[in-house]
Amino acid sequence: MGAVVSHQAVSLIKTGAVPRGGGDETTRRLCAAVYQDRELRNLVVNKVLVAFRHRAAPSYGFNLVPVADHAWRAWTLDAVQHVCILAVLGITAASSPPAAITALCILGLIPLAACAARLGPEICETKGRPPRAATCPSTGRSRRRRQPMRILRRSRRGD
Repeated sequence: MGAVVSHQAVSLIKTGAVPRGGGDETTRRLCAAVYQDRELRNLVVNKVLVAFRHRAAPSYGFNLVPVADHAWRAWTLDAVQHVCILAVLGITAASSPPAAITALCILGLIPLAACAARLGPEICETKGRPPRAATCPSTGRSRRRRQPMRILRRSRRGD
């Protein structure tokens, strides 16, 4: 009939890639790091586990398989945490809409406070500058009045 093709399991670990005494500690620290650092976790998940068109390069000095496994677990825990928060907000909204609105407002203030803290020095610098002139230097009229006057003139001429 046809040729029998045997499939062999391909390992991501090269034989002898992990040095004696140093690789286990590095692997352990990287496994812990994916729980702490969201960017590292997303990098491992996206580049190693999700990118099917690319192969993972050999990992010298540490074992990539447990690091990728812990990255996947950390991502799952983060996703479950977000779903639980949404469920609690949903239940709160169903039972007490004012409490849910208050909670959402407080959660919305957190990013605004971070943005204000980041932009605070720049705003203080801007406040120290002299204000722009509100009148046109040539005519002495307010700049705000000139624009509507142009529109009125054009509409009278039929432009």
